[in-house]
Amino acid sequence: MDSKIITNFKFNSLQIHRLIIFLVYIFSITLCIILFKMIKQTVNNNSDINFILTSGALFATFGSAIVGLSLVFHSDFQKRIELNLNILYKEIYKQSSPWRRWPFLKRNSSVKLLNGKRDKMTGVLTNVSPLLNFGTYKRKFEMPTIFEDYFDLPIFNNFFILYKSKAQFYTDASRYNNISTDDIMTYECFYDTYLNLMKFRISRYGIHFGCGMIFSTLVIIFIDVFT
Repeated sequence: MDSKIITNFKFNSLQIHRLIIFLVYIFSITLCIILFKMIKQTVNNNSDINFILTSGALFATFGSAIVGLSLVFHSDFQKRIELNLNILYKEIYKQSSPWRRWPFLKRNSSVKLLNGKRDKMTGVLTNVSPLLNFGTYKRKFEMPTIFEDYFDLPIFNNFFILYKSKAQFYTDASRYNNISTDDIMTYECFYDTYLNLMKFRISRYGIHFGCGMIFSTLVIIFIDVFT
């Protein structure tokens, strides 16, 4: 049976990641301002410096706790991803020297040319995309090789595809003889890798949220004390 090959939809994941970080900071700063005003309204002497410092210390401690907790999960998820990739390339694909992206090369690059025509030289970096055999078709997935890939690959989109097609994959595996044990191991490795990549990204946003609370607390204290 001939299998068609499907390539995933491309979009700029790094820009989306940066937009989410921006929104996380906006949310954390807004939340701190709202909570600080609510607390001040419940206290009669709301201009007292002791109240300001105590409230600020409370928010900063809460933000630090979020950062610390997120860092613990962040580190665990990163180790799991690196282990999965090592297993995929060296034990499943049996590659002695797997392809690795060079970190100084950007995913999307653009350079203006000095030719008087305002032309640009653009480039798009594409990781090696292993084929995942679904029986009736094959799909390409870009796999991360370095830390930068955790942010500029379509992590959530790829995980959703793997999650949605899991039941169909095992159904096809029971029907067709062209899905091998290595194909099943590859699928499970892909699935677990992207699951942990998604958790890694969420824990990363948790770190930024906590940092946003600490930063906004310092700004609120400075404004209330010196104005």
